[in-house]
Amino acid sequence: MNARINSVILVLALGASAGAQTLVQTELPPDARRQVDLFSDSLRSAIVNAGRKLAERAKEVVPGIMLRFETDPAVFGTWLPKEGAMFLVNVPAIEATSAQLWEINRRIGNGSAPAPVVTPNVPVNPVVPTMTDPVKEYSEFTRQALVDAMLQNAFALPLKDGQSLTVIVGEMETGRPTTIAAVPRRLYLSIASEDLAALKAGRISEDDARKRIQERRY
Repeated sequence: MNARINSVILVLALGASAGAQTLVQTELPPDARRQVDLFSDSLRSAIVNAGRKLAERAKEVVPGIMLRFETDPAVFGTWLPKEGAMFLVNVPAIEATSAQLWEINRRIGNGSAPAPVVTPNVPVNPVVPTMTDPVKEYSEFTRQALVDAMLQNAFALPLKDGQSLTVIVGEMETGRPTTIAAVPRRLYLSIASEDLAALKAGRISEDDARKRIQERRY
């Protein structure tokens, strides 16, 4: 998908959050466009890793049961002349059938379900913390993975002073109802170009930069 189509999709996806503001795309030279595409790939990999981490956690709690996801993540990047780099990240929802099977077997393991679907195994490690809310853990794994990607892979983006890097996270629309969603409807993560430059130059630590990321939820 080319940069112009990405821009249109992103603006339409933002909907009311853009309000009456007119968003105009800046045409980027090939090298800059390549950096935007590479950063998009890093965000996509972050979502995949978050899903893998959730699946591993779920399997620790209910051995033998694997949480799956509706589809692959999708990332659309664009460039706005005043705002800077903006990326829309669509996170796949947890696949409903595997989520229901996992929940039933978790309850069986806790003695709160009437009849087993499969025979649950006792976790090998008895100190594994229980997981009763996959949605919450998936949301946190996703947030952490995206923040890490922003702080580790955004240095090559051609940001100027006064601009920022913004990652907008939403759930993938599958067209089918699910019992477990992925993340809040919209999570906005934003960091100023000056803070990224300070991190790159070693003037602030990664922990300091992490604290400077603004988070909003709508």
